[in-house]
Amino acid sequence: ELEENINKAKELLKATDKYTEESLNKLKEVLAIANEVYDNNSASKEDVSVAIEALKTAINGMEESEEEIPVCTIFQLVDNITTP
Repeated sequence: ELEENINKAKELLKATDKYTEESLNKLKEVLAIANEVYDNNSASKEDVSVAIEALKTAINGMEESEEEIPVCTIFQLVDNITTP
């Protein structure tokens, strides 16, 4: 389950234009810790559980970025609608 969530996190990190910088950075931090736990053969079950939960929380907390549409584009769209 840890590996599965690590892979999900890696996929989300590829979509840098879709999510806010803050949520991407948080996911990177959690992913780094989860990778350490994953690579540690002597990690306890509790460490693995905590890493899984932290990844799930970070993944579920990803915030989509709100790209603003440039004003000139809005005027072009309105002009196209109002011009026969």
